[in-house]
Amino acid sequence: PEAASGWRRFARSNKIVRRREHSLFTWRTALKAAVVAGLALVFAFAAWGAARWLTRVPWLPVAEVRIEGLRHVGKAEALDLMGVSEGRNILSVSPGEMVRRAVRSPWIKGISVHRHLPASLRVQVEERAPVAVLHREKGGFLVDSEGRAIVPVEDARLWRLPVVSGLSGRRIAPGERVDAGNLAAALELARFAAAEKRFGASEAIEIWAGDPHDLSLFADGLEIRVGRGDYAEKFGRYFLVADQLRRRAPDLAVVDLRFQGQVIVRSKEEAGGGRR
Repeated sequence: PEAASGWRRFARSNKIVRRREHSLFTWRTALKAAVVAGLALVFAFAAWGAARWLTRVPWLPVAEVRIEGLRHVGKAEALDLMGVSEGRNILSVSPGEMVRRAVRSPWIKGISVHRHLPASLRVQVEERAPVAVLHREKGGFLVDSEGRAIVPVEDARLWRLPVVSGLSGRRIAPGERVDAGNLAAALELARFAAAEKRFGASEAIEIWAGDPHDLSLFADGLEIRVGRGDYAEKFGRYFLVADQLRRRAPDLAVVDLRFQGQVIVRSKEEAGGGRR
């Protein structure tokens, strides 16, 4: 019994020692973690302060801003849009903020900004490319291949682009995507017609898109009804016989290419003037 009692006392004392050691280990671990966290916080605060200081000191001024890709937007306007000027601390320039500001212009689709220390900024601009003039009751609007309105225009001929007519809808603001069901097909036809030199000058081409299922192209005194899609095949059919048709039917007004393998023609008298 005495031996058992002694063993129990030894076990209890040993357990107490282990608990104390564990407690000391826990406190030491917590203290080390607190010290590491404190040092990390100090370094982070120091880095933040240094960064703020570097962006405010008059060192590293922007000496050159090179902008590439501008066609319709002037350099001064682009700099104002992006909020950048020569002499500003280059480290204070935020490329993300420049992008957000620049795309407010209906002409600018996107930009990329590269800083070249110590004093140069290089900006690559992607402008929207107009592919047609969307005719409206009061003037027209340049639109790009995505159907996004760019800027209003008074004289479409100055832009030497096909005109898309027959589409109605709400008022358009620069930079907005035009909500018109037939516009995408009309723009596809406009791009095809502008690339195909046999239609004459681009500004003399009009795409009528008033019918949701049909498109017509007006050029060189003709109305060519093409429906939608397969433009290369349809116009290839027409080009094979175009010269012959002109010779045989000088009063030709309408050419219908909507039916597979056929070129149907009508004179001005048969078409009642040849224009919808």
